[in-house]
Amino acid sequence: MSSRNIKNKQQKDFLNPEVVSTLNQMNEILTKLTSGASLKYIEHVAYLVTLNAVNKDIEYYYLAVSSSLIIIELSEHIKEIEEHKNSIQKYLKLLHSFITKNTMNCNKNIKPNHSIIVLIQNILNIQKTLVNYLKAESSKIYNYKIQILTKILQMMSETPFTLSLIAMQNLIEKKLTSNIFPNYTSSSAPYLPNYGNDKYTLVLDLDETLVHKHNEQFLIRPGAIEFIQTMKDHFELVIFTAATPMHADYGLKIIDPENHIKLRLCRDKINVHDQDLYKDLSLLGRDLNKVIIVDNLAENFRFQPKNGICIQTWIGDQMDKKLFELASELEKVAKSSKSVQDVIPLLPKFNNN
Repeated sequence: MSSRNIKNKQQKDFLNPEVVSTLNQMNEILTKLTSGASLKYIEHVAYLVTLNAVNKDIEYYYLAVSSSLIIIELSEHIKEIEEHKNSIQKYLKLLHSFITKNTMNCNKNIKPNHSIIVLIQNILNIQKTLVNYLKAESSKIYNYKIQILTKILQMMSETPFTLSLIAMQNLIEKKLTSNIFPNYTSSSAPYLPNYGNDKYTLVLDLDETLVHKHNEQFLIRPGAIEFIQTMKDHFELVIFTAATPMHADYGLKIIDPENHIKLRLCRDKINVHDQDLYKDLSLLGRDLNKVIIVDNLAENFRFQPKNGICIQTWIGDQMDKKLFELASELEKVAKSSKSVQDVIPLLPKFNNN
């Protein structure tokens, strides 16, 4: 047997048959483009990445295909799009063929060549045309979906790939508002999606912990912006607040302008016990041995007190240093957590009581 044939045989032996089967099914979805194609394709991508490592270029291509399918389905009732639909379908199949070829070759360092760049540009141009058709209808539901899809794509470089896929799935399936962030979480417990995160989870309160609203103005606790910038590299960050989504998003727009914290749980996720509010960490869908909550009210985490760090309430003192101090200590916890399975024994020193 020649060396080339041996190499080809080794590659075929190496490939998981499920990978090959899944890629073929995805190609069939693009060939038929039946109802629900976007959701089916995204589900296949999510399954595929559990079987086979995907590099950044391939992630981008998958999101380009998935977003195109969503836009096609949104505009399928428009008679004038048939020619555009046929063109983009052809381009999507070519792009998927390129993805498949590189996956089969086990090439993890692909670089987009000129033909692929042109292909992507053609896809984006047709996407833009279809979006213009949708906008011309002035339908609130279509405008919401397009706005949210655009934001998901804008934030994809700073978002774990599987989490972007989850956001797209939710965009297809959920009842919509103009708010993007509910697409990254679940409406019922467990609230946090499984997207392959391997970091410990840091749950943060908002009001009187990171910000304080005074006379309709959000005041920023000293160090809040720096705190988020530092902690994002060490923890999965989650906002858990009794505030409304509008209030939370406005406050986070100030202290987290780059949207590092996409997992946001608001008032509708708060529980009530004996007329008192509390945050039930058991509903997050995370191993409680790997969860920390920072809140200015200990009663908010009274059902999981060992997971809590009660930080001093902040209402505007510009000399406050608590977040700077906490960031330094939590960095140590994050480093220690790499060698332990339980973060709780590391937390008693934070107790303010």
